[in-house]
Amino acid sequence: MTFPMSALIVRLMLAGMVCLLPACRSVPAKHPKNAPVASAVNSPAPANDWLSSSQEKFQNGDVHGSLQILQAAALSITDDYRIYYRMGACYERLEDHAKAVDCYSRALALHPTSVSYERRGYCYITLKNYEKALEDLNHVIELDGKGPNANFYGSRAFALVCLNRLPEAVENASRSISLLPPGDPASVYAYRIRAEAFYKSGQFLAAIKDYDSLIALKPDAHELYFNRALIYYQIGDLDSAISNLRRALAGNPADPRYNCQMGICLGKRGSFDNALIYFTKACDAEPSAINLAARGFCYAAMNGQFRLSALADLNSAIALDKDTPHADWYRMRGRMKLALGRKPEALWDYEKACDLGQNDPDLYDATGWLLTELNRGNEAIAYLDRAILLNPKNLTYYEHKGIAYENAGQLEKALSFFNQVIALDPQRAMSYNNRGFFLLKQGKLNEAIKDFDHCIELDDLNGKAYINRGNAKAMKGDDVGAALDRALGSTRPPNGRLHP
Repeated sequence: MTFPMSALIVRLMLAGMVCLLPACRSVPAKHPKNAPVASAVNSPAPANDWLSSSQEKFQNGDVHGSLQILQAAALSITDDYRIYYRMGACYERLEDHAKAVDCYSRALALHPTSVSYERRGYCYITLKNYEKALEDLNHVIELDGKGPNANFYGSRAFALVCLNRLPEAVENASRSISLLPPGDPASVYAYRIRAEAFYKSGQFLAAIKDYDSLIALKPDAHELYFNRALIYYQIGDLDSAISNLRRALAGNPADPRYNCQMGICLGKRGSFDNALIYFTKACDAEPSAINLAARGFCYAAMNGQFRLSALADLNSAIALDKDTPHADWYRMRGRMKLALGRKPEALWDYEKACDLGQNDPDLYDATGWLLTELNRGNEAIAYLDRAILLNPKNLTYYEHKGIAYENAGQLEKALSFFNQVIALDPQRAMSYNNRGFFLLKQGKLNEAIKDFDHCIELDDLNGKAYINRGNAKAMKGDDVGAALDRALGSTRPPNGRLHP
């Protein structure tokens, strides 16, 4: 579950009143001595009437009217940066940030000012062009020697977080907070950005501390409790995560994110019945792929009677999110199909999960084993090779590869893998049973019985070894010994004490 930064942060940070008059922080560019800066700057009179009229309309809320006056002025006065700056301000207020960028750029070409760089930088942030935004905000510091206010540093921190330059983001967000009086509500945005930077850099306790400060400033903001719950979940503190989710749900009981995350936390605790309640609320409010998949996983973790429900939810989730497939969804759907006896369909899902790059050796082993069960041992070997490559210490993978070779008719290779497992761990009882079973099928009864004997010596509770030895004795005509071994095997766990 990814940690969300509210999409409102950008708008709240940048939505302050756009100043139409740039003169307050205008810093002329470095020109040669005695050279005029620009005719409009030296002789502003031709534009003043236009500017005054547009300013009046802007302040009265008639942004379109203000823009029309400025557009008319630009037809006859082409060298006054103030006209283009104000046109940029109008477009910014109208949320046409691409046109605002163009106007601020024309203003900067005529007369670079820190306020034009600042406003263009904010537009670039809205347009998600964070590199250019940062360049412009850096120009502000170069021209003025520092940023103008807390909002500036908060915006700069936001761009840095989006560029994954996290230490710098923390530094700028901290600067924003330091420029405001303690407890000032305006610091909310900087705290949230800094919390995001801390979270992304793995400094979870620092992120929690910032959310503590945020909640002190806005105790009724239920989304803050939700975000803090996500961090507690990340560090494994389920009690605190659930406590914060309860606070979030008290503020908005129908929010699908809150309900889904509560279901995840309860599922992590093993309380699947209660988790299912919250997942269902999430799906009822928003039947999204994520919510349906989460409920499908919950159904899958419950007893077998919910397999069809799990399969239905996973089918819906995969259909809704087919353009961004999730390997674990296909894998879980494959498990449900396999449990329902639909092996070919299960195999398709397992292979899809492997193709999507889920590098879990157990998945490759399960896919190889299923291919072997479908008498496709030659194809199984490649998957089992991958499983062994990812985890060479798991001896079960070697045994499964031996069985795949047997299924493919490559008996010498099969036996070599059974021998290899025993050589790697001579005390592993089940390995002797598996090799003995292979030998039994080859008709090598004495060798098979010897392996079953060895298995039982290492683990006298291994039911399979007793039954297999009984079958071998029966094939040799020892009906009494066979009956005794089969009786003993029926009263013991199939896989013994070492492999429950």
